[in-house]
Amino acid sequence: MSRMAPLLDKVENIPFPNLTFPHIRNIASELVTMGASDADIERELTSLTSQQQDTLMKVLYCCLEHDSKSSSTYFRWHAKLYALVGPGSITRVLTEKKV
Repeated sequence: MSRMAPLLDKVENIPFPNLTFPHIRNIASELVTMGASDADIERELTSLTSQQQDTLMKVLYCCLEHDSKSSSTYFRWHAKLYALVGPGSITRVLTEKKV
C-alpha cells in the first residue's frame, strides 16, 4: 500500500486555490524523504489511484510555490507523475474552483 495515499486522501477535497502549505506539510516531508530514487518514485506513483495522482499534482504545485529549497525533488516527482498521467491532470488541477 502507498505511504502517501492516506495523506493525499485528507486533502483531496480542498480545491487548489484554497490549498496552503500547512495543509500539505506532512506530504511535502514524505515527498522529500521518499524521493531518493526514480524507482521509488515510480513505485509510489503507480500505487496511487487516479484521484490520488491528481491530488498529488495539486500538492506538488503548492510545494513548489512555498518550499523552494526542495524544488528539485518536487520537480523530479512532477516529471514522473506527468509522464504517467499526462496533461489532463494539470488541467484538472488548474481549473478547480474555490469553494
